[in-house]
Amino acid sequence: MPKSKRTRSSSKPPSQRTALMNFWDKKSLGTWLQKYFWCIVILLALFVRFWKIEYIPYANDADELAYIWAGQSLTEFGMPVSWSSFEHAATQWYWLEVPSDVFSDQYVMRVKFIKPWFDHSFVLPIIMGTWSHLLGYSFPEIPPAVWYRLPFLVLAGINLTLVYQIAKKVFGNLSALFALSILSFSPMFLLAQRMVVSENLLTTFLLLTIYFFFTERPLWSVILATGLAGLVKLPGLFVLPIITFALLDQRKYKSAVLYFVAVSLFVLVGYLGYGALIDLPNFLAAMHDQSSRLLGWSNPAFIFSHPGFHTKAVLDLSYYLILFLGLLIFFVPQTKETKLLSLLTLASLFTIWMTSAEQDMLGWYKIPLFSLLAINSAAVFSFNLQTVEKSKKKALTIPLFIPVLVTLTLINNMGVVRFPESPFPEAQLLRMIVLGLLGVTLLFTYLESLKKFLPWILIAVMILYAGQSFYIVDRYFEANCKDRTCPTPTVTLRQKVSDFLKTTFQ
Repeated sequence: MPKSKRTRSSSKPPSQRTALMNFWDKKSLGTWLQKYFWCIVILLALFVRFWKIEYIPYANDADELAYIWAGQSLTEFGMPVSWSSFEHAATQWYWLEVPSDVFSDQYVMRVKFIKPWFDHSFVLPIIMGTWSHLLGYSFPEIPPAVWYRLPFLVLAGINLTLVYQIAKKVFGNLSALFALSILSFSPMFLLAQRMVVSENLLTTFLLLTIYFFFTERPLWSVILATGLAGLVKLPGLFVLPIITFALLDQRKYKSAVLYFVAVSLFVLVGYLGYGALIDLPNFLAAMHDQSSRLLGWSNPAFIFSHPGFHTKAVLDLSYYLILFLGLLIFFVPQTKETKLLSLLTLASLFTIWMTSAEQDMLGWYKIPLFSLLAINSAAVFSFNLQTVEKSKKKALTIPLFIPVLVTLTLINNMGVVRFPESPFPEAQLLRMIVLGLLGVTLLFTYLESLKKFLPWILIAVMILYAGQSFYIVDRYFEANCKDRTCPTPTVTLRQKVSDFLKTTFQ
């Protein structure tokens, strides 16, 4: 019997046995993880973004509905109609009652509409109008948030992929994985990524522009990506002068002129053509009103002091983790790629400064900026690659402050989900945790033998960071709305899954 067992086990073709062994071989598994672990991170990030997608941001957010109504009316009647805070002409205003059974507020909204609506360009409204009609909704019906946010789940996956690919191209794989992870599981950023706002779509074309430029794709692809960023929203054109000067710096003078002129004409013809098709005088009046609104001197200070990506500040420390690490791009050795990222970061910050009101900023304006900052954060590791003299190999050294900052973020974000009955921790517990973190930091600073454990510690705290983001997404609505009335969706994913299972198995 033992002999026959050996015969059966050895009867498997050697090539198959080798393949199986190679799969579990440490080196092969490590290679596989280096190539594809980013896909696992993005799949987990998309799962967290999909979880309770209909609850936060609150269902039927007014800014989301502006795009949905404009898209529904544009695709149905050829005329954009939606609510607006701008008064372009008194004759354009009228009121409309909008009944809705997709959230539980016990009233019928009475909305002040404008016709034609020119607050934003036509790109996102057309997407949302088409999607709304595919779902079976017409103007001015409100689709359930669980459905109307799904296109932005796809956009989030594309944007995270581009963040990783750009960071990998400039700083290397491991550095890019870190950048991808801190952005993927930043609680307030992941909530912002599933919101129907033009900045999420603008970010897609901004990142495509950078990716195409860094990978030296044909110039027409860079022109198209930049042009679409500008068509989605005019602030997307902040990339135009940066890429133009980068081409001039490379002595590609014809390409620089062609790029600048082609993008400018693409956006100009797109906007004026759209305005002429609808109502050119009112379109020009709307553009004038929007460009003349009051701004403020102190917007940069407001950006740095106002964490979050909505109208409400949220004390999520991952906001500052991305901000601080991303600003390190200005202190690393300058290559043509890091120079471009530095200038794009500045241009994005300046664009927010020039387009938002002081202390009345809409937080989603910062989504493109923080996508760039996340890419920049990869520089923290890339420039700590050191050559070990004896082995002549590259060794990735982990700066101590990185796991310390991520751990600090974990501790701070325990307060993001705060129920009314237990708003604050015990003073002794908090002091013990903070002093413990300080003590561990001192040990790792002065005991060289402990530093070999830093990579494993960073992996552990990043796993906790990802897990905490899921906890926050799962409990945030419940914690915020336990003692107040919030727009509560009546059409939820859980309900739809339950209905499907009942229908299938009954």
